Amino acid sequence: FAELLRDDLEDRPEQREDAIRIIRSAERATGLTRRLLMFSRKRSAVTEDVDVHLLLEEVVHLLQKGVAAQLQISTDLRATSFVVRGDSAQIQNAFLNLGINARDATDDATGTLSIQTRTVPAAAVPGIEHPTSAVFLEVLVRDNGTGMDEQTRRRAFEPYFTTKGEGKGTGLGLAGVYGMVQSHFGTIEVQSALGRGTTFALYLPTLSQGQRQASDPIEQIMGPIGSQQRILVVDDEQDICTFAVEVLQRAGFSAQTCARPDQMVSTLSAHASAPQLLVLDLRMPGLDTLDLFQRIQAVHPSISAVVTSGISPSARESEVIEARGLGFLPKPYTHQALLHAVKAQLRLEA
Repeated sequence: FAELLRDDLEDRPEQREDAIRIIRSAERATGLTRRLLMFSRKRSAVTEDVDVHLLLEEVVHLLQKGVAAQLQISTDLRATSFVVRGDSAQIQNAFLNLGINARDATDDATGTLSIQTRTVPAAAVPGIEHPTSAVFLEVLVRDNGTGMDEQTRRRAFEPYFTTKGEGKGTGLGLAGVYGMVQSHFGTIEVQSALGRGTTFALYLPTLSQGQRQASDPIEQIMGPIGSQQRILVVDDEQDICTFAVEVLQRAGFSAQTCARPDQMVSTLSAHASAPQLLVLDLRMPGLDTLDLFQRIQAVHPSISAVVTSGISPSARESEVIEARGLGFLPKPYTHQALLHAVKAQLRLEA
């Protein structure tokens, strides 16, 4: 809704900026939710091009506004090559863990955390035998906390090893950081001494400009793209239905919502002319959405669908989605993401 408000406030720059701030806050909340879902193993790892500098700025924001508000945090992001291929949620979660680790190791009044980046050649990266890139991103995360003795430093990345008191640590934070670096073909080192703080040095292979994937979607869809194609939005969240219908109608589609998803089959069966497209929530209470769609398609063979969900489809669901040629749109989605998904599924040229 903030995106629609932003588009309506072209001639009121101050109010438009307020709408943009709402959008940015929502994007931060979306990123946090995705990280939590991945931590609970409800979201699959996603490989994409990751701007680590942008990601670190987000980490600093989360630390300053939440779990490590008492830390004095400084950044010096001077790397010239800082895009890596990997899973942004995993990478961000690793840096959050390092920030939380610094919080726990420092004094509330004088604790500091610095994050620095620079570009280094593969030959200068310690412990890399078969580098996957000629250039690596070095990220130094340094705190002025209590530090570690040599025995503790050597065991820092062991799963379940922790020096925190009972109930205060799982011993999985630094192990997860180590796992992220390994899975992204990088390496990590730690330097520390009692009373002298701790420095983690992470090295990740970067992408050249030619190796980077094109952003998807590429262009911003402006103005109408539909010609009154009928679209039915089916979701048990009324706010989502309202938003999607508004976006689609503004884009030139004839969109409406189904007030009773459980009665959708009988409703469509009663009409000879079905919508060309359904925008379907994958998980609605008491309903098997994909089974529902297959029953609808049996009556209206030409109908297609964009399936939406905040949780990655299961293996079975993914097979059905692929076999039926359906689109998939992760929640929460922006108006641009919705329009691109609809445009692709309807095979519109403009």
